[in-house]
Amino acid sequence: LPYDGSRAALEWKAALKLEFPLFLRSGLGRAASARATGLRLDTQQLLSKNRTRIIYHDAHQSMVAALERLQLSQEEIRLAQQVEEAERVRLRHGDSNVFLLNLREQTTADAQSKLIDALVEFLKSEADFKAATAVL
Repeated sequence: LPYDGSRAALEWKAALKLEFPLFLRSGLGRAASARATGLRLDTQQLLSKNRTRIIYHDAHQSMVAALERLQLSQEEIRLAQQVEEAERVRLRHGDSNVFLLNLREQTTADAQSKLIDALVEFLKSEADFKAATAVL
């Protein structure tokens, strides 16, 4: 362009138009689609691994808690039996009555019932853990 003294003449405009043949555009589209599919599969795999890890962790924690409850129930029975036996000794010496002995026996029976519940809970959590780790 010839210079006419105005600033507008010093401005240049440039444009670049790229055209790809149709076969190249479809190839680029397929490549982008394949990358998106790969990313989706990677994300799904990570999600599956995380879910599996959570299921395993929950099953393990449940089993540990159930085992602890089972052990505490056994200790509760042992202590209840000691108190019951002590109450029997007191009754033989005339320091107690049948009502108190019956209360101690009931406490022992309640502790035994709790042990059964704890055992059932432990066995369920053990089965869940084995299922989570595919060990059946």
